[in-house]
Amino acid sequence: MVKEKKSCAIKEIFSNLSRRILVILIFAAVFGGAMYAIANYVVEPKFESHIRLYINGGETNDDLVDVCGAVLFSENVLDELAKDSGMGYTADELERMISYKDVNRTNMMEITVKASDGVEAATLANVIASILPPKAENVIYKSKISVLQFATVEDEPSYPSVGRFTLVGMIVGIVLGIIVVTWVYLLDDAIKDRDYLEKTFDIPVLAYIPEYTTVKSTSEESAEKKENE
Repeated sequence: MVKEKKSCAIKEIFSNLSRRILVILIFAAVFGGAMYAIANYVVEPKFESHIRLYINGGETNDDLVDVCGAVLFSENVLDELAKDSGMGYTADELERMISYKDVNRTNMMEITVKASDGVEAATLANVIASILPPKAENVIYKSKISVLQFATVEDEPSYPSVGRFTLVGMIVGIVLGIIVVTWVYLLDDAIKDRDYLEKTFDIPVLAYIPEYTTVKSTSEESAEKKENE
């Protein structure tokens, strides 16, 4: 009996959700639109530019990419990058803007620069491409570092993704809409009809007062028509 009650309650909740689908869609539209506006007008865009280096040789058992990364983030290299780029960034700011990774567990190194301007990101990355190889070759014995890919200016920011922001907003709106609609339904304890009483309290209804509507006779309708004429 308890299982039947739970099953009926779940069915009623889903039935209520289907009747309130327009409310849920409004929640989705409002939150999706809000996130779209935030992505376009509030969040500062970030552009990415990439360079790729190949580290050839080196008589060491160390990870060559990590060694180059250590050289890249050394104080003298960052200071030289800040000076040569001429953009007014400090060494600490540049350190937060730069990242690197090993490409497919090879000796290929990809360096990424993030900036609020696409030209600045590409310029900084290409300055790194000119500064880092000779510095790293002095550290890694008998190595040769080649630039495989220079940075180009990206037309679109990598962050934020307007489509992704909007989609997340719509999903959040749908979830909140479902929660609100379900919560309002569960808090509504008004007696709606005879079926509601029987299902809720599991007792039969002995009597009820039917809805009363006034039915006019044919003579009354004709009299009203004459008066209107």
